[in-house]
Amino acid sequence: MPSNWFDFYDFLKFGENNVPNDSKVYLLPASPLFIINWAKYWLYPNLRLVDSSKNADYIFSFNVDLPSTIFGFESFVQFAPNKVVLKRVNSR
Repeated sequence: MPSNWFDFYDFLKFGENNVPNDSKVYLLPASPLFIINWAKYWLYPNLRLVDSSKNADYIFSFNVDLPSTIFGFESFVQFAPNKVVLKRVNSR
C-alpha cells in the first residue's frame, strides 16, 4: 500500500463521525477495489457505500485533487489537505 494511505482508516472514521448514520457515501478514488472493500467493512453498519456519486448523500474524497466545484456537492468537513467530505446540496 502506498505510504500516503497510512491514515485511510482514520479518515473513514473521521467521516463516519461527522455524517448522520444511514447516509449513503461514495468513495473517491473509486479504485483500487480492495480499498472500497475495506471501507465497506470499516463503515458498516453506520454508513452505506454506493457505487455512484449520483446515489450519494456524501462523497469521501481521499488523496484526490478535486476540481473547485463538483455539481450538487459542497465541502462539508476536511480531515487534511486532499482528504475531505463533501455534502450533497441539491435535490435529486
